[in-house]
Amino acid sequence: MESVFVFDSGSGGEFVTRELLRELPNEKFVLFKDIENCPYGTKSKWKMWHIVHRILTTAQRKLHPKAIVVACNTASSLFEDRIKKKYNEVPVFFVTPQINDKILSQKTLILATTRTTKCNKQIANAKQNPNCIVLGFDDLAKKIDLARMSIQAKADLKLYLLKELSKYKTYGIRNIVLACTHYTYIKKQLREIFGNVKFFEKSKLIAKELKCYLQGNKGLSKRQSKSLHNYQNKLKTTRNDIKNNTRRENQNKSISQLFKTQVVVVENLQELKNL
Repeated sequence: MESVFVFDSGSGGEFVTRELLRELPNEKFVLFKDIENCPYGTKSKWKMWHIVHRILTTAQRKLHPKAIVVACNTASSLFEDRIKKKYNEVPVFFVTPQINDKILSQKTLILATTRTTKCNKQIANAKQNPNCIVLGFDDLAKKIDLARMSIQAKADLKLYLLKELSKYKTYGIRNIVLACTHYTYIKKQLREIFGNVKFFEKSKLIAKELKCYLQGNKGLSKRQSKSLHNYQNKLKTTRNDIKNNTRRENQNKSISQLFKTQVVVVENLQELKNL
């Protein structure tokens, strides 16, 4: 079965793929978690293009995917036009920062890699807005990958965020733009620092765009797996739940189960070539 290819420099691609599964629970996905080269943002532009080019070329030749999702804000910001031109035989969807005038009408904190803060045009324009604070990090994505594997690293991450962000607690932040897909992981820690803020990131919009494209081009998979059937039944049950947080928790469990059967995860080029 044709699959959708998703890639990022680590955990960020996993968070994006989970949102894609919510909209497209019957699709097959191949997720490339390029942990070896994480973070992309600290590498030269030439080195980054070399990495991205090798991954996409291998995926196109080996998988012939029905679509590609670039789940890295830095790669999308730097190479969107170049990727569209070079890989024009397959539709490519790019995760970029979700920034607009409505969001910036309130005090907004934009968190991104340092490279993304320097090369993304939306962020460059947002810097001119007095409501906006832009912070760039070189190693936060790597710290998040480590925190997902170690209790100590998770505790270290929490202390790091407190040290870096506590100074902005009194700024009246209402919105936080997560301009790196890894940063989805730290929503809880950010709420502990800033309170009841709204988060903005592109994964849900990309999932809807991809679904719309596949429907319009009759590319949606119709065959239902057992996992999909179970997922849909659980959704019917959770829709009757009274508490929204209970419903969301149950849906997340269903997505986690679906992830195991609908997503193939690879972490290096050799694994991708072996598919």
